[in-house]
Amino acid sequence: MSENSKKIIIFLLLLTIGGLFYYNYSNKKNFEEKEIALNAERDKILDDFVRIKFKLNTAISKNTILSEELVKQKQNIEEFEKTFKDLKTTNSKLIKFYKKKIEELNTTSNKLFRINDSIAQRNKILNVENQDLYEQREALTAEQQSLKSSLQKTTTYNDTLIKQNMDLAKKVALGEIINTSNFSVKTYKERRKGKFKESERAGRVDMFKTSFVINENQLAPNKKVKVNIVIKTPTGESLIKKGFFNDFDGNRIAYAEEDVISFNKIAIPSDFVIMRDQNKKLEKGTYVIDFYIDMKKVKSIETVLK
Repeated sequence: MSENSKKIIIFLLLLTIGGLFYYNYSNKKNFEEKEIALNAERDKILDDFVRIKFKLNTAISKNTILSEELVKQKQNIEEFEKTFKDLKTTNSKLIKFYKKKIEELNTTSNKLFRINDSIAQRNKILNVENQDLYEQREALTAEQQSLKSSLQKTTTYNDTLIKQNMDLAKKVALGEIINTSNFSVKTYKERRKGKFKESERAGRVDMFKTSFVINENQLAPNKKVKVNIVIKTPTGESLIKKGFFNDFDGNRIAYAEEDVISFNKIAIPSDFVIMRDQNKKLEKGTYVIDFYIDMKKVKSIETVLK
């Protein structure tokens, strides 16, 4: 081999090694930049948790009729914060999910803050009015007993107004919650010509039919309600896996059926027909059907197949 050929080979080897070093350096730099960005997003989410809890503590300290609801909201946020802190790994998908949940929690909390501030302000005004009435009543002389009696009646009336205002505010706050009822599950065997007959025998069941009602609520806003139905076998496994969703606590769950229902204040009956996989044999035992509304489990029904 000539001296020039050796030099060319050595040059090419050096060029290749340099390219590999540059490639590795570039990948490492990109990875570090992504890690820094994810850590920054994670820190921001943790800061958001601290900020919301601080605002809740301030609202709770006002000791209004909504204090109990504010405490429950704080507990929900603390549980959700714990699931975030317990994450062993963080990626952009998880960060996006938790950022969305932070926005939802912040929206709900702000709504409670506004109602709570309104109640606190109203109570402050009424307390001042009552104090004025009390001072006026103490200043009355013996000759003014008739007027004193009238002021006592006014004080009682104001106390009644305070209670009515508090009850009304609480009803408005709680009235915005979506409620459900009339849950049921039935199992059927498919017969000829697409007809079905109700059956509880494991070897014959081809279909699960679930039903429930989203209750009327004139105070609740119009919204899209996400519904997930989960069917678990006697061993606790998912019988049907059409897809997956994350529940309110961040758990990834396989669903048998999913839908989005448009709620517009009136009652909405909802039925879901779920066909089983004909390649899977149903075992005898107790099957659990879980109902999730907006990622929260609202009902579990057990049905026994013999």
